[in-house]
Amino acid sequence: MYACFYLLSLLFYTKYIRNEHRVYYLFITFFFFIISLFCKVQAVTLPLVLFLIDYYLGRRRNKKLFLEKVPFIVLSIVFTLIAFSNSETHTYFTHSKLQSFNFIDIIFLNGRALFFYLQKLLIPVNLSAVYVFPVKSNFLLPIDYYIYSFFILIFFSILIKFRKNKNIILGAGLFLLTISINLPLISLRSVIFADRYAYFPFLGLFLIIGTSYQTFVEKYYDNYKKYIYAVFLLIVILGLILSVETWNVNKKWENDLTLTTDIINKNPEVPLIAKMYRKRGNYYFDHQMIVEAIKDYSKAIEINPYDIDSYVHRAFSYLKLNKLEEALPDLNKSIENKPTVSILYADRALVRLNIGDKIGAMSDCNMCLSLDSTKVEIYNCRAILRIQSGDLTGAETDLRTAIKYNRYYAEAYRNLGIVFFKMQDIEKASYYWEIASKLGDSDAKEFLNHSQVRK
Repeated sequence: MYACFYLLSLLFYTKYIRNEHRVYYLFITFFFFIISLFCKVQAVTLPLVLFLIDYYLGRRRNKKLFLEKVPFIVLSIVFTLIAFSNSETHTYFTHSKLQSFNFIDIIFLNGRALFFYLQKLLIPVNLSAVYVFPVKSNFLLPIDYYIYSFFILIFFSILIKFRKNKNIILGAGLFLLTISINLPLISLRSVIFADRYAYFPFLGLFLIIGTSYQTFVEKYYDNYKKYIYAVFLLIVILGLILSVETWNVNKKWENDLTLTTDIINKNPEVPLIAKMYRKRGNYYFDHQMIVEAIKDYSKAIEINPYDIDSYVHRAFSYLKLNKLEEALPDLNKSIENKPTVSILYADRALVRLNIGDKIGAMSDCNMCLSLDSTKVEIYNCRAILRIQSGDLTGAETDLRTAIKYNRYYAEAYRNLGIVFFKMQDIEKASYYWEIASKLGDSDAKEFLNHSQVRK
């Protein structure tokens, strides 16, 4: 959508220039620019491309040329500031990228990124959904970042040589300006490359290829027309090869397991990859492969000890296996970093209840219900603690509250029966055990049988 409205904006801008600068077309250009911005922040580059089109269409440089772009420039600045104002993005940019790489590093990172995009245009293989920033060794980037960056000098040398060819300048300018926002120097993302963001910028390079081919055919067609079938066959073969590669890449996007595994296999173990292990762990967890999930959560924590979500999910996994002692440290770590998440207190309360830490369990129940008063299982948990401490009235209140939120909560009916049994009201105890039994609680059925025998 961003590309569609971006191109519509450029189309109507050319109409504006070719139709005696009728303001009507400039308003339409601005309208489509706004829509493109709301689709994707990458549209902020459009004002610069408008200047590029001015050059291509031979407009004279004057005050009007700049003033008519002012609304576009202002809007681009506003949307750029909005994008940068995101706290997570701002923290990454100022505390991660800028601390990890110096100015010289960023020059070579940009050179490597440009080479990457040119390479993927010509040879789109070995693709990945995520490309992480490189790991420095002895304060140096991997050697290929220095080598490939020099190939960019060749690219710019070619542009300088053909600087009088407006088709080449337009194509190269469109590519460089629209890809610039995804280069490491400017990009606010935690990945160094993003090939899916190059689809629109590649139009500039295809423009160069297309116009160059057209020029070649017009000039040398008679000399090379006997090779036309060979060229056609080569294009067909290339199309088949890329179709097979597309099929193979699509299979990697089938689900979270195939996608995250591919990302893990193609990237070094940097903190961002911890997130991929966690996502794969979530897939295993959702498919009841709990042991595999725990392995991936543990690997995520090993790579990035600050990945708190992995502690949370590993705790849930341990609870699934009833490994309460293993779950407790992860819950402690999770609550330390996410002190307002009620479910963490709920789970820790249940763990503490089962390992005999009554004081800790009661504290967690109270904290959980202060954050979320609808947690029925925690009312039940607190009621059990109150039954054990002899506070039968408080237990009754908690259980009735739990039933108010969930009138099919069998365990609450069963425990309410226990409360009345301890109050020596066998009739009410039997009444609630009968309800619990009908809702499928086997213990309540056994209590009911005993109460009937006692009667």
